[in-house]
Amino acid sequence: MLTLLSDKEIHQLHCYLTELTTAVENLTHILGGAQTVNLEIEQPARQKPVQVSDTPKLQSQSKTRKSSRKGKGRAVLNEKKVAEIKRLLASGKTANAVAREYKVHFSTINCIKWGRTWKNIQPAAAKPLEIVEIRK
Repeated sequence: MLTLLSDKEIHQLHCYLTELTTAVENLTHILGGAQTVNLEIEQPARQKPVQVSDTPKLQSQSKTRKSSRKGKGRAVLNEKKVAEIKRLLASGKTANAVAREYKVHFSTINCIKWGRTWKNIQPAAAKPLEIVEIRK
């Protein structure tokens, strides 16, 4: 039986043969002066999946900075304090000064100032001036 190949198929076959020749030349170059080479081409044996109990548990990295707060997990700020903080910020006090006063990070105060947190809290009303009578 005689099968005629088209020009496209002949070109493709030529490309495959060129790639094969290049691969063999590379393999010959790599092996260099080796006398005998045994190549086994098989499917790799499947390994048993590793069970969680077999692997050692990794410990998390310890934190480098300790919290200065004694009561961990307790909120430092509440609605009343946030309202007062907003009032102080509106009066022109800096975020760093307010942060030192309330013993929180200045970024916490800036988040309140920019409305990222505590959005629903309105600034506290200005404190009324106390009139103190001085008697002579």
